[in-house]
Amino acid sequence: MPQRVTAGIDRGVSMTARILGATAIVGLLVLAAALAAGFVQSARFAADAAEAGDAITSERLADLAVTTYDKVAIGEQALRRKLNSDVLLATAMIDDAGGFRVDDTGRQRWTVEPGAQPLLAPRLLLGDTAFSPDAAPEATVPLVSELAAKVGVVVAVYQRLDDGRLLRVATNGLRDGRPDVGVVVEAVNADGSPTHAANALDFGSSGLVTSIEFGAWHFGAYLPIIDADERAIGVVYLGVPQASVPVLRASLDASKVGEDGFVTVYRTRGEDRGRVAVSPGGAQDEQLQLDATDADGLAYVQRIVEGAERLNGGETASLRYVDSDGRTVEAHYAYYLPWDWAIVVNAYPDEFQAAQARLEAGRRDMVLWMTVVMLAATGVGFAVSLVLARTLSGRLRGSVTEVRALADGADGLPEISRRLGRSAASTAEQAAAATRAADEVEAAVRQSTEAVREMGSSIETIARNAAEGAAVARER
Repeated sequence: MPQRVTAGIDRGVSMTARILGATAIVGLLVLAAALAAGFVQSARFAADAAEAGDAITSERLADLAVTTYDKVAIGEQALRRKLNSDVLLATAMIDDAGGFRVDDTGRQRWTVEPGAQPLLAPRLLLGDTAFSPDAAPEATVPLVSELAAKVGVVVAVYQRLDDGRLLRVATNGLRDGRPDVGVVVEAVNADGSPTHAANALDFGSSGLVTSIEFGAWHFGAYLPIIDADERAIGVVYLGVPQASVPVLRASLDASKVGEDGFVTVYRTRGEDRGRVAVSPGGAQDEQLQLDATDADGLAYVQRIVEGAERLNGGETASLRYVDSDGRTVEAHYAYYLPWDWAIVVNAYPDEFQAAQARLEAGRRDMVLWMTVVMLAATGVGFAVSLVLARTLSGRLRGSVTEVRALADGADGLPEISRRLGRSAASTAEQAAAATRAADEVEAAVRQSTEAVREMGSSIETIARNAAEGAAVARER
């Protein structure tokens, strides 16, 4: 009988140890599962936030390209109003001066090209003042000097020759420090179409047109010169270099694209295809960059120019290239048809990913602290359980010792029963305490797991709001 009692108590001690071991293993498994779920869920939400941030950034850059397109359109409209006003002023000044006429009584000698045969042409006069091929740069030139001083435009006067060509007899445009006169302009283009000046002669006005004047693209108008006999004897040109229009240049230079981003405008037609029309601060204006390649060999300017020509007004497209410093550039571009411009907004994605990097760092910190807290909670629970287990096991082992001692003595079974009763009562109390501790550990694990779920469910909203807020802040 004593042997069976002590054997049962030994099995109870062994069973208690196994239960506590199993409880510890289950607690660790629950902890590992909770941490894994929190890590995976937060990583997925962080990835979703990064993807949403990239989409928002691309959308903002596309909007900025459209906004820049609108700025160019607004600049053109302002320029149209100015030139229309300048045309009216020039017309009034011509009338006040007595109009243009040709003096056929004598001819002037014009040097049209160095080493070429001089060109003889009748004198062109405004009122009683003739235009001279030998005018000094500081000389006052009829119409040209006064009009340029008043409205700040490029002015040129062309005289019609007997063969239909046009001779530039006066201008405020300079070449080698002197007025660029004596230039002969054909009446037709290389493809046989009439020039803007010829249209002005034939139809009364060219309207507002873009053309190359003095080696650069200008926006201006050709006005016919009509003498008293209603003959078209020449044209007057008024124009402004496109890239140097103050309101347009200031608007494009002020366009903010992150920290290092910028706006570039390329021409898309003819020999100027791929030539820079507008660059930050004018540093690359008029550079031909059609064959430019990035660090990976991509002919990005050519791709942009070709892609822009396929766009309708207000549409955008995008392209990524790598600059000379190895940074990825995301270019969003639009096509402004009236001037054949490809308007490009260049941005550096790494500047727009700073918020995503901060979000990822915050996620890692959260997982780290969550791990530390849950490990600490599990460790405390395990330590409490271990103390109680050792106390309970000690009681059981003490009972075994007493039973064996009594079995070897003379007291017999009555004394064994009495002492076992007291030991059983004490052991029951310890077991109940161990059970309560285990329940508390289980509750703590459940609460930690629920906290992980709640933290995970909030990550997505926080990440999306952070990405959108960062994108809006950068745009401003």
